[in-house]
Amino acid sequence: MKNLTLFAKIYPKPEHFNDTRRALEAILPQTRAAKDCQYFTLHEDRDQAGALYSFEIGDDEAALEFHSNRTSLQLSQTPMRRGLPNHWTSR
Repeated sequence: MKNLTLFAKIYPKPEHFNDTRRALEAILPQTRAAKDCQYFTLHEDRDQAGALYSFEIGDDEAALEFHSNRTSLQLSQTPMRRGLPNHWTSR
C-alpha cells in the first residue's frame, strides 16, 4: 500500500493562537484512531513564534482529504472562529 503524507503550516492570528492550538489538539485522538490514519501530530515552531505544523500520513488521498476537511470543520466550530473570518491561514 502506498501512503500519502500531508504537512501543513498554520499561522493563527496572535490573539487566536492558543484557541487554535487547543482545537487542533482536540482532534488528535479521533484522527489517530481512524483506520486510514497511519500518523498524525501537531508541533509548535520554536523558532517562528505563532506557527503550528501538522504532519499526517494517511492510507490514500481520500483519507487525507477527509481528515483535512474534519480539521477545517473543527476549527470552524471553535468560539474564536464563529463570526471571525480568516483567523488563521495554512500555507
